[in-house]
Amino acid sequence: MKIIAFHAGIGGHLGNSYSVEYIGENRLLYKVYGKDSKSSEQTIEFTDKQEQAFIEVLASVGVNNWERRYNDPFVLDGTSWSFGIISGEVIYDGRGSNAYPPRFEEFITSVRTLLGVCHLNRQYKSTRSYYKLMTHQSFSLQNLRAL
Repeated sequence: MKIIAFHAGIGGHLGNSYSVEYIGENRLLYKVYGKDSKSSEQTIEFTDKQEQAFIEVLASVGVNNWERRYNDPFVLDGTSWSFGIISGEVIYDGRGSNAYPPRFEEFITSVRTLLGVCHLNRQYKSTRSYYKLMTHQSFSLQNLRAL
């Protein structure tokens, strides 16, 4: 199945924010918004094989069963996320603030894989760990690779 629409983002007041959006023809627009108001963007191409692997992971982690909102009012570090997808197998649109759905780390890993990130941070124990997973220091646009 093909991706019809897709967006994901994570970030907060303490650091950079990151977003990725499907722009058609097997291409993603990846943006980094710096806390200093500077931003950068890169168009990333992916193969049909990468797309299918991504959709299969989303289906296997149960994205279709996630709630639309995840919030923890007792954590105040300001980390928020959003994600939406429409494909033949997966349909979801939701967001959260300092709280995450089950198997969120697998979702983040699948996004990073689709972006072509070579090195993955495997810390998933706290809000900041999820944020680090998406924004790990070793990530750079020069680290892109194909599956």
